[in-house]
Amino acid sequence: MRKPYLTFSLLAVACLGGNAWAQGAGTVDLSDGTVAVMSASGSRQAAFNGLGLNPGDTIETGADGELHAVLADGGFLAVRPNTVVKFAAFSAKGEASDETWMELARGALRAVTGWIAKSHERAYKITTPTVTIGIRGTDFDVVHISEGQAEPGEMAGTHNWVHEGTTILQTQRGQLEVGAGQAAHAPTANEAPRRHDGVPALLRRHQGKFDARIEQHARHIDEHMTKSLRERGLLKEGETADKHIERSRMQHMREEDRIERPRHDRPERPHRPERPERK
Repeated sequence: MRKPYLTFSLLAVACLGGNAWAQGAGTVDLSDGTVAVMSASGSRQAAFNGLGLNPGDTIETGADGELHAVLADGGFLAVRPNTVVKFAAFSAKGEASDETWMELARGALRAVTGWIAKSHERAYKITTPTVTIGIRGTDFDVVHISEGQAEPGEMAGTHNWVHEGTTILQTQRGQLEVGAGQAAHAPTANEAPRRHDGVPALLRRHQGKFDARIEQHARHIDEHMTKSLRERGLLKEGETADKHIERSRMQHMREEDRIERPRHDRPERPHRPERPERK
């Protein structure tokens, strides 16, 4: 059996250089066991270290499969066994349209966000059949158990465990903010999400065997974001990733304020009295 790489592969790092990320979502950094990637056109191939991932790709892991990917904004994605997840949308160009949107059909994932989520709080989301999860620059787990597939002691629906940062769970019946160290559950789309009392065993059971790699990436997230931003020419001279993120957040806030400000709040033109008609 081929041994997985326990450090970030040189091939993956090489693929991240230059313009390799210009159109892609990221690069596979570890593929262990049965893992397949299906493109938007329907082609299917076995995953391998260094494989580029693109918007529209769907990752499917078997009972023995796990995939790790370094994302284009310096973030990280770990896809657990028995999981189907799709890159519904992804763009990392340093523009207002930057976004990360993943659809989790079943199974579990863990993600560490890069500069997209940290620059624009509405730009990163994960959807499941029961909930939309807004990501606010964080490290988190999501598990979705389909109705009828729950094992003894498990509950169907979507479960979210936040390690760092904040998430927002939104269903048709309401929303819930989940902070670091907390876990929450959205049973169905027609029920309001609610917090777990502590972190349930089912979330811990879905952790992967290579989580040390994820935690290593999280500890060095500033370095990964800086590398990504520099490769795109988005950093000003002497600027750090944190400074760039703050500058981008202010730009997004100003743009949203300009778009959303009601017309009656805008300065009105001074009233000019009508000229009397000449007789």
